[in-house]
Formats: sequence, structure tokens, C-alpha cells
Amino acid sequence: MIKFFRRIRQNLLSAGKTGKYFKYAIGEIILVVIGILIALQINNWNEQRISNLYENKLLKELRSTIIADYNLLQMAIDGNNRTSRSCEIILNHFDQNLPYHDSLDLHFENANLWWTMVIRKNAYETAKAYGLDFIKNDSTRILLSGLYEQVQTFGQTMDERQSLFHYNTVTPVLIELFESIDKTWYLPERGNVPNDYEALKNNKTYRAILKTNMGNRQYYNRWIAMTLSQMKSLEKRLQLEIENR
Repeated sequence: MIKFFRRIRQNLLSAGKTGKYFKYAIGEIILVVIGILIALQINNWNEQRISNLYENKLLKELRSTIIADYNLLQMAIDGNNRTSRSCEIILNHFDQNLPYHDSLDLHFENANLWWTMVIRKNAYETAKAYGLDFIKNDSTRILLSGLYEQVQTFGQTMDERQSLFHYNTVTPVLIELFESIDKTWYLPERGNVPNDYEALKNNKTYRAILKTNMGNRQYYNRWIAMTLSQMKSLEKRLQLEIENR
């Protein structure tokens, strides 16, 4: 092609058609520039296509992670409700002065369990490193950041406080009141067996622990429920982002 254009220019010069030569040269330059612009546009389209595919992948990963974590948080609510229920059963036995039964042992154990709010951040951190501006809707972007930057941090703080309360305050009391508070793999259904059930019923510290556990689990569940509401809204927003691309 280049040789073809060169031959045309040479023929024009040989024929002494200088004016036509310059016009042709200018036309050739314009043609080359147009070709370059088209190539750049095609390259830009290709890069944009690759970016769109990656951004769509990020949106799908965020959405799938939120759906999975939503189910885990619902399990946490159910677990904390079981703990609160065990506390109620034990306190009801104490208040009604009911006799000891070994079915209580599992409730003695379950009354001290807690389920934490775990939100996985891998997909979010990947999207954050890429730049969250690819999410077009401002409200969606703000909700996403709030979930992972604020909500999770508060959940971790609550879990740390619960851990401190359990190991620093609850565990020393339980060690004195029960035969064993360690769940072993070979006695998975044994629960916690009280040393003296009658003394346990009248132990004000243990009663306070049960009531505190109930309050903590209920408060924690209210926070998880609020988080679930945000996650449900965010999942729908991310789905709209995916559909509108």
C-alpha cells in the first residue's frame, strides 16, 4: 500500500503536476491521521470493554459475598436466640424452684455461647483497590463503604467486649460452679454439670451473668438485624448496577 501511494506521488512529480502533488500529499496525511484516530478509538473501545467485564465481575463478587454473609448472619441471630432461650429456661427453673434435671446441662453450656457478626471483606477490598468510582450510583457506593468500614468495625468491637467479659468475668465464676466448662470432643452432648445445683440457684453472680448474657445477645441481634436490612438493600442495588451495564 505504501509503495502504491509513493508511485502515485512520483508520477505526479514527473508529470510536473506540483499542485496536485501537494493536494494529494495533504490528503494522504489526513488519511493517515484518520487511520490513527480510528485505531486509537478501537483500542479505547477494547480497553473499555475489558474494564466493563472486570467491573461487572467485581459487582457480581460483591453481591454473591453479601448473599452468603446474609445467610451466615441469620444463623448468628438464630444462635444468639438459642442462647437467650437457654438463659430463660435456667432462670425459670431457679425462680420456680424446680428440681435439677440433667437436661439442664446443655442449657448451662449454651447459656454462655455467643455468635458473632462476621462479614468477609475480600471482595470489598479488591473493589476498593480498583476504585469504587466504577459504581455509578452514589447511594450504593456510600452504603457499601458504610457496611464494610463502619458496621463491621462496630461488630468487631462488640465481639472483643464480649470476649473480655466472658473470659475475664464469666469463666472464673463458671469454674467454681461447674464440674467442667470445657466442651470435649468425646463428650459432645454432656454440657456443663453443676457442682451443687441448690447453691447454683441462689448464686446472685451467676444469675447476673445469665441476665447480662441475655441482654447482650438481644442487643447484638438488634444490631445484626439492622445490618441484614442494609445488606438486603445493598444486594438489590448491586443487582441493578449489574443489569444496567
